[in-house]
Amino acid sequence: MPVRASESSVPRIVFENEVKRSTDLTIRKSFAGDVPEAEQDEVFTFTVQIGGQPADGREYKFYASEDAEPVTRTVTGGTIELQAGQRAVFEYLGTGTSYLVREELPQDSKFECASPSSGYVSDDMTSSGASVEFVNRYADNPEEGSKANLKIEKEIYLPEDLPVPEEENGVFRFQLNIPPTAPYTGSYRIYGGGEPAEGRLVDQMTDGSFTLKGGQWIVVPELPAESEYKVTELADEESGWSLAAGTAVRRGTAGSSGNQTFLNTRASLMVKKQMESLDTELEQDFTFVLSEAEDGTLTGIAGAEYYLYDISDAPGVFLRKEEVKAGESEYLRRTDGLGRFTLQAGQAAVFVNLSDGLSYNVSEQGVDGYELTSPGPDGYSGTIEAGLVKGHTFTNQPKTVSAGTLSVTKLLENTEAESPAAGQPFTFRLSAADDNTPAVGRISYTAVAGNKTRPGYTENGVFQLYANETAYFESLNPGSYRVEEMDLPSGFRLAGSGVISTAPAKKMRETAQTTSVETALTGSLTMDTGLAFTFKNECTPGKLNLKIAKTSNSGAALDGAEFRLWMVNKGEETKDWAEAGKTEVALAGHTTADGGFLSIPSLIPGTYYLEETMAPAGYQLPTEPVKIVIAEQITAEGEGPDAAVKRSLTVTADGNDPQTIELSGNELPTVMITVKNDMLYALPSTGGTGTDSYRFPGISLMLAAYGMYLYAGRRRQGRR
Repeated sequence: MPVRASESSVPRIVFENEVKRSTDLTIRKSFAGDVPEAEQDEVFTFTVQIGGQPADGREYKFYASEDAEPVTRTVTGGTIELQAGQRAVFEYLGTGTSYLVREELPQDSKFECASPSSGYVSDDMTSSGASVEFVNRYADNPEEGSKANLKIEKEIYLPEDLPVPEEENGVFRFQLNIPPTAPYTGSYRIYGGGEPAEGRLVDQMTDGSFTLKGGQWIVVPELPAESEYKVTELADEESGWSLAAGTAVRRGTAGSSGNQTFLNTRASLMVKKQMESLDTELEQDFTFVLSEAEDGTLTGIAGAEYYLYDISDAPGVFLRKEEVKAGESEYLRRTDGLGRFTLQAGQAAVFVNLSDGLSYNVSEQGVDGYELTSPGPDGYSGTIEAGLVKGHTFTNQPKTVSAGTLSVTKLLENTEAESPAAGQPFTFRLSAADDNTPAVGRISYTAVAGNKTRPGYTENGVFQLYANETAYFESLNPGSYRVEEMDLPSGFRLAGSGVISTAPAKKMRETAQTTSVETALTGSLTMDTGLAFTFKNECTPGKLNLKIAKTSNSGAALDGAEFRLWMVNKGEETKDWAEAGKTEVALAGHTTADGGFLSIPSLIPGTYYLEETMAPAGYQLPTEPVKIVIAEQITAEGEGPDAAVKRSLTVTADGNDPQTIELSGNELPTVMITVKNDMLYALPSTGGTGTDSYRFPGISLMLAAYGMYLYAGRRRQGRR
């Protein structure tokens, strides 16, 4: 915008700059307590992963001291080395990039981890970067011939030193050998977990075995400092606990490494919510979906267990449930049937007991009036690893629209456990709402979703957005504008829409006008205010209505057949009827009627068995059910905003030809399959419907038997 000087004043131009916000990862090394001068130059090794991959070959800035000039180094073998007072900086990793840094202390090290207690940090980069510091303590080396105590401690680990609920506690078994080949049978004291402050004396350890709960420790007193020992934590795979740091077997001498801490965790995943600025409303709920990512599809994990924390101030506090049912935990929460859970700014969900090897995705569903600044719209994906707690941070800020800018936002909300196909575009048209506003032709815009942006142009006002994307139009003239959502894809329905007017100098919404659910909205854009449109859709996976036509082999319609429908559990599809795990599908009706039909609505893709439990009168009950497979196909034609996504369902049923239905519109398609029954071949004692069909085969059999009798008689006479 040009700057002009007035006739009576000296020109004054002011340039305002924002502080550079660099997404750097800084790794620092330091000591806690006294360290002998001879040990202060100890070199420590760290494993570094960035974006889920070893950082091998990446460059970083190495600082030999706090004030030293940086030197560029390259990661070799996925590890870096640091001494106390040194740091390494990986620059510009990008908001939302995951990282993991682990300190690799050898078993015979004279140092132990003071912070972080797990020996590693795993999280995601925020817009302001990340800094981690590894602090070590030195284990004193007593004089030769002196005595030393051996301390063995059990701690329960949650990330960021969050307090552990009592329910997280467990009982852990250990084996102690002194020397390493013989079970220890002497005395010891046990502390913590309700034991007396001075400890409880146990006169004799049985075969070197003892147990500890989280927060407890034992002390074996007055051992010769050179006494060698081996302590082993005995695994219990069914308990769900895994080691969070180190190994299950520790060795050493009582004097040089007489403290051993075993960290265990049931935590698997930590999801945090934060705002770019804390001067905004903090009581807004944000909804997240935890899904299993398998074969390109996302399925919400129902009933996943987690603990909720307030982490706005260190070290964080539990948030108890407001309503606790009899027999339930007051802390342990679960995701709903679609895998959803909610967080507010400054809160974290710590998930426990997720299966090792689980491929997961966690994503945030958009909230009207807020925009996600990190990560991207697809959220975070990864694999659960035993003993490693993955950390993911979602950052939002109130939505702002600058003066003279028009924005259009697309939000999605799941109504089923299965998430929609990735890359589904939604089509909109921007147009003038009155004759006084210039027509909209080819207009530039910028689409933003989290930390991802892309430029675009409208074609005759038409443009496309993806889930949780916002298009910003900055070159429109003031006027009244209309935005219409066009050609809503199959499986999606409009759930809410609204127009938001925003004052340019404020970060929070000044006025909000929510309209009825409509596909087109209008609003006025001026040079002094911005204008924001929001379109929210509910999405469902491909579904269809199944219609069963019950007939005889000759095609006659049969009423009175009763059925049960079973859906094969996920992962059991390749097994046969008898072996596969199945869940019964609730049906509104079970019996064919009105000409031999039975309607089953809203079936999602999967493998089903239709079991006939009662046949129509005069017909045989089948010995095997009808196997029905509903498969969804998603194909994309083209790339980027111009891509077209087509969805179809193919139904394969025993005794029927495969049928493929293309999904279009919002009406569920109906597919009909035919199930036939064989007649009973027995003479009925009374007449009735279908009696003649039994009578003629019966007479034929009797005549054939009589003919055989006459033939046999003649042969007997011929032999005489």
